[in-house]
Amino acid sequence: MDELIAIFKECIIDDWGWALVAIAGNFAFALRFFVQWICSERKKKSYLPISFWVFSLIGSLILGIYAIHRREFMVLLSGLLATPIYVRNLILMRKENGDTKN
Repeated sequence: MDELIAIFKECIIDDWGWALVAIAGNFAFALRFFVQWICSERKKKSYLPISFWVFSLIGSLILGIYAIHRREFMVLLSGLLATPIYVRNLILMRKENGDTKN
């Protein structure tokens, strides 16, 4: 029973400010799928709008900041590895479209 209590105590959030940062990062990252879904439904085809990549970048950066604060290297690595891909896609889309409206 003591082990179960110790595990539960480790799971309790001790810093709500940073927990909210992590939640915001996850929310931004998850929001990209809803945006993509809505845009695809409107166009009646699979479509990745610029906002998909923007939300991906924002979520990744926020979670990276959280990982740095927590000193969690693997979270930082997994969150930031794709960041150059998000940036590159934004650059390519901007060049291709000549605008940023999506």
